[in-house]
Amino acid sequence: MENTIKILKSVLKIKNKALYFFKRNPTSESFEIRRKYETEIIEIEKAIEILKRV
Repeated sequence: MENTIKILKSVLKIKNKALYFFKRNPTSESFEIRRKYETEIIEIEKAIEILKRV
């Protein structure tokens, strides 16, 4: 369980770095990617919280 949480935190870190890059480079294409990444980040954060409770 702890390994899964560590992996999810690593993925979250990578997604946040990518999101930062796309925020610095505003285009219509990057806007769609940002929305997708923001949604995925929220889902990963929720999954981490659920796993911590188990």
